[in-house]
Amino acid sequence: MLLGVLAVVVIGLCLRYVVTAPPHRLVIATDGPDGYFTRTARIYGERLAAQGVTLEIVTTHGSVENLARIDAPGSTVDVAFVNGGLTDARRSPELESLGSVSFDPLWVVYRSTLGDLDGFPKLRGRRVGIGREGSGTESIARTVLGASGVTTDNSTLITDDGDPEAVGRAILAGTFDAALVMGPPEDPKIRALFAHDGLTVMSLSDAQGLARNLSFLHALVVPKSTVDLARQKPDRDLSIVASTITLVARKDVHPALIYLLMSVVDDVHEPPSLLHKENEFPSDKDTDLPLSPQAEAYYRSGKPFLQRYLPFGLASAVERLLKVAVPVLLVIFPFLRALPAFYQWRVKRKLAAVYRQLLDVERAVHAPGASRTPEEYDASLTAIEERLRAENIPLMYSNELYVLREHIDLARRQIANAIATRDRDVPLKLS
Repeated sequence: MLLGVLAVVVIGLCLRYVVTAPPHRLVIATDGPDGYFTRTARIYGERLAAQGVTLEIVTTHGSVENLARIDAPGSTVDVAFVNGGLTDARRSPELESLGSVSFDPLWVVYRSTLGDLDGFPKLRGRRVGIGREGSGTESIARTVLGASGVTTDNSTLITDDGDPEAVGRAILAGTFDAALVMGPPEDPKIRALFAHDGLTVMSLSDAQGLARNLSFLHALVVPKSTVDLARQKPDRDLSIVASTITLVARKDVHPALIYLLMSVVDDVHEPPSLLHKENEFPSDKDTDLPLSPQAEAYYRSGKPFLQRYLPFGLASAVERLLKVAVPVLLVIFPFLRALPAFYQWRVKRKLAAVYRQLLDVERAVHAPGASRTPEEYDASLTAIEERLRAENIPLMYSNELYVLREHIDLARRQIANAIATRDRDVPLKLS
């Protein structure tokens, strides 16, 4: 009984202070209010809400700001979308990757009157839009352009508001000669860039070379008519480069929430898109940061067993209970196994104490010069019987109990015979 109470107390304290319940709120950093990251996060939020978890979306200027926010001391951001190539384990030791979730293609759009341009070096000497300041587009654009020899020394690099529609208008108005924008081909604003007769989307003849030199990039081919089948856009196979979008998390986010988020990410990104095949994403490859232990386990084995069959809240409660109860029971189990033997020893010890008292009374009868009266011996035996009743011997030991009572009755008869013999002055031995 005492061990059971102790186990319950220990389990309760561990559940309260050691294995804490997961919070029911996650904060994710995305991009602009109408950006791809934000739209994707809204889908996550709908599915998390069905499991009782609220996803709070923090809109930003994009990947660079996301990384700064989540990696800041005391950050309240739990998860963020980050483009590949912006950080690594050395620069962000407190962050982990949950894997890459999709390609983020880099489109080079230019004014059609410039002719047929087929690579970043052709932008040298021109006015080039490079995305919103502080965004992943700007960071990647500067890296790619710099590697291709397009720098502020020989060209005009201009930050913009990052909106593909506005960028298209700026090119047509002559503000830019070309611009770099990022976004999936399913995005209506990206489709619009292909639809306008005054704009051309560049096919990169050196896409493979870029991907070999800049490891965070992938060389992709967008087949003819992929973006707009009716208008046959693009009108030829298009070679482009793309980074991958990685979902990063702080290391102190509750593991149960990471597992839940991984299941949502898997459901959202598993279907094919215009740029990737089914089951290609989410992926544990092409990440700049180490995978979190939960993400690594998810890619290896899928959802945790309990989350496959139980709602998130119930699965988390059962998991917490098992994490605490199993170790506690493993410690207490040896004591539980020894408890019956200890209890039996205690009962037999009580019976042995009664037997010792009975033996003392019998010996007293035959001691030299014994002079106690029959009433005094009978009182001693009665006291032994009273003690036996007071010990409250369990029913399972009733056989030993009745044998002891028979021995008390036997001792009473033998004592009576011994006293009668003593009174006749005839020695008599107890059998």
